[in-house]
Amino acid sequence: MEKEPLLDGQTRQLACLGKQATLTGFLARFGLKSPLDVVWSHATNSQSLLKIALEGGRVHMIEVDILMGRYALDASDLGLDTPSVVSHQINVVSHLTLPNVDEPILAHPPELRSDLTFAHFAQIIREHNAKGGNLVGIKLDFKDPAAVIPVLNVLSAVGVGKDIPIWVNADIWQGPGGGIPKFKPVEFLEACRKYCPLASLSVGWTTGPGGLHGIPGTFVGVGGYHPKHINAALRDLRAAGISLKKE
Repeated sequence: MEKEPLLDGQTRQLACLGKQATLTGFLARFGLKSPLDVVWSHATNSQSLLKIALEGGRVHMIEVDILMGRYALDASDLGLDTPSVVSHQINVVSHLTLPNVDEPILAHPPELRSDLTFAHFAQIIREHNAKGGNLVGIKLDFKDPAAVIPVLNVLSAVGVGKDIPIWVNADIWQGPGGGIPKFKPVEFLEACRKYCPLASLSVGWTTGPGGLHGIPGTFVGVGGYHPKHINAALRDLRAAGISLKKE
């Protein structure tokens, strides 16, 4: 759990889909004056980490990584201790009682299993906020294009997203030194606009070696960001019907 600048280390403009997504609105939901006061829980990809984030009452935003994978019971749920027995029993249980299908889970590549599905996560967040305690928002860091529509559908079905801050994140453009993105930019943006219209888009670029977001890349031959990167982003945002708003 830590404080993080709103702009996540690089100068980028928030693409706002609704009034709630403005910086002023975001801070007002938590009663804060500065983005530097926002407390984050990063990579909250398990039931135990989520429990820690929610219990303290200090966290404002919970960030999770999302991909398509398999739900796997945590070893403690099985009442087991030794790694060899745990591994064997988890395999047995998953084959006997767990659906043998991929679904949106909270995990970071290369992991493909998690004890926390996105559907369960969304339900926990909804129930936590409904109790009237400290409000928490969520940041969804998509690692898999196949998870986007299912996750956004869950948000709509569960009712999460209408009254809490939500950031939707993915590297949808090719940046300095970066590989070809897994995501189709306009398709991703249109899905967010359709299913989660009050979210803040925290979209970005893939980058290569040279440091965070490629910023130090100038020193290692990457060259940093160029107008072509910005122009491509603006083009796709307009194509998806998303306007950029300044406060």
